[in-house]
Amino acid sequence: MNSNNQANLKPAISGLVSTIIPIYNRPRLLLEAVNSVLNQSYRPIEIIIVDDGSSDNTLAVAKQISSTNSEVSVLSINNSGPGLAREHGRQAAKGEFIQYLDSDDLLEPRKFELQVQQLVSKPECGVSYCIQQFSDIQGHILDPQWMRSGQRFDTMFPAMLGGRIWGTPTPLYRACLLNQAGPWSSLLNEEDWEYDCRIASIGVKLDYRPEVLVTVRSHGEIHFGQINHHDTKKLSDKASAYEAIYRHALAANVELSNLEFKKFNRMVFFLARRCAERNLNKDAKRLMQLAKFSAHGFRRKLEYMLYTTLSYVLGWNRVGKISAKFDKRRS
Repeated sequence: MNSNNQANLKPAISGLVSTIIPIYNRPRLLLEAVNSVLNQSYRPIEIIIVDDGSSDNTLAVAKQISSTNSEVSVLSINNSGPGLAREHGRQAAKGEFIQYLDSDDLLEPRKFELQVQQLVSKPECGVSYCIQQFSDIQGHILDPQWMRSGQRFDTMFPAMLGGRIWGTPTPLYRACLLNQAGPWSSLLNEEDWEYDCRIASIGVKLDYRPEVLVTVRSHGEIHFGQINHHDTKKLSDKASAYEAIYRHALAANVELSNLEFKKFNRMVFFLARRCAERNLNKDAKRLMQLAKFSAHGFRRKLEYMLYTTLSYVLGWNRVGKISAKFDKRRS
């Protein structure tokens, strides 16, 4: 168990579900997210809103919500990103079960009731997940089974390696499992995928509720993980996340020949090209090394070796830009 996590080994309150909501400059949607938790058919619950250094009236709105409901508390930190905001809330949480909820998403009223019921009856399972739907802000359903939440998986790996199988609010975790996995990272991009892959490396078993219990909403506002063209910090953090995910997969003994590992390998390669295009050459070189190490089969290894050689001859940034133009034409 991670020694940095000893402080969070306080006894959990049996049956309590702790919901952690990180928020940054989004007061308009916060009340709806909080109400979707307060409207749960299950009790006991606690809601921990973590304001991540908002520069508008978000903190005031959060405190107003807390002042009218004893189940809601508010924490405030300097702007640090979603991962550290969630970790701040996790350290304060008292529950046996942990729910992460982004401030733009909604929970169905019976989510806690059904998922806690499953975890209580299945002590071998550390996570219960469900179907999540994707909608616009007006409530029009754009995808009734978003990502791979409509599929049943018994374990998180190897499926999680090919891309997240769910959104942040979909799983309900046992707090003891998260203690074992350790704290959220300070990454500003793909921090949620890295976190789930770290949990996956423990070998946790999953419970699946084949019902829509979560709505993830598209609202047109800036998302925590969104990368714009000039945001090299987030792109570099994405590269670091991929490296960590690779280590988690190795720790879980996922075979390079596995289809999900092959998907991940290609994502690493294309991210290396993108980093090179943005002149993040150190990240690009590390990712290309990772792509070569994790490639399955001579053909892939040869492709990556040729790309690396070409990059050293012509320049990483130049080859990255050429690759980007080729990708755009192909799409």
